[in-house]
Amino acid sequence: MDSSYKSNIHPSFAEIIKQMSPFDALLLREFPTTKFSACPTVDYVSTDISSKKYRIDLHNVIFPRLTDFDVFQISKSVSSLNRFGLIAIDKTLLFSDTNAYDVFLQTDYYTEQTQLAKLQYPKCQFEVKKYVSYLTPLGKDFVSACMHP
Repeated sequence: MDSSYKSNIHPSFAEIIKQMSPFDALLLREFPTTKFSACPTVDYVSTDISSKKYRIDLHNVIFPRLTDFDVFQISKSVSSLNRFGLIAIDKTLLFSDTNAYDVFLQTDYYTEQTQLAKLQYPKCQFEVKKYVSYLTPLGKDFVSACMHP
C-alpha cells in the first residue's frame, strides 16, 4: 500500500465499495473536493396553495454534469451516498446565488410535473425546495484513496 494513503484509509471502505453501484461512483465524482464546496441539491415538491401543505415527490436530486442521467436514479444514489456517510445533506443551508438552482427548473421532470399539477390539481403548485449536499471528511478520504485518477 502507498504510505501516503495509509492515514486516509478507513476500515469501512471495503464494505462501501461492495455496496456501491457504478452510478454511485460516477455521482460521487461530481462532488467538489475543495474545503468550502457544496452541490446545489433539491427536493421536488407539490404544494397545496390554500393549505401550504406539501408532499415531497422526489428527494435529494443533484444535477451532475453526466450526459445520461435519470432524476430517479440520482435521487437513489444521493440517498445511498448519504447512508454510507460519504456525503452530508444539509437542508438548512442554500447557495446565496439562487441561480445555482435554475438548472433544476429546466429539467423534463420539472416541466412535466408542473404541467400535470396545473391540469389535475388547480390548487397545487409544483416547485423545488433548495438546499446543499457536500462531501464529508470520510467522503473526501474515500475519493482520495479509492477514486484518484
